[in-house]
Amino acid sequence: MCEALSWGGETTRVRITNFIGGSTSLRVHCKSDDDDLGVKTLGPHAGFEFKFKTAIEPFYRTFFLCTFGWAGISHSYVVYNQNKAKYAQSCWAIKASGPCLCDCKNPTCTYDKDCYNWAGVATTLKS
Repeated sequence: MCEALSWGGETTRVRITNFIGGSTSLRVHCKSDDDDLGVKTLGPHAGFEFKFKTAIEPFYRTFFLCTFGWAGISHSYVVYNQNKAKYAQSCWAIKASGPCLCDCKNPTCTYDKDCYNWAGVATTLKS
């Protein structure tokens, strides 16, 4: 588990799991204005999580953007935006069609109701 440092308020957890399919590995690179969590490579159904303290208003808002890459495709998605966060513990299933969100506290979540399409066009990764 990664520990992102931030000034602040409530402790928040984000978990990202590879649901691309088949035997495809997923490269994940998450960062905020203050923290770069580095590149992680996740095998099928593998995941990683990080936690942080949210910013104290009105000085700053916590925001984490992740880039996801597999099989020559790359997409970016905001996995946490303090202004729009649905859950204090966000679990993301990364699928080829887009990311799906669940509340980590909900053991019956199936990652099929709160899904988003990738914005824009897929781009080829640079070697």
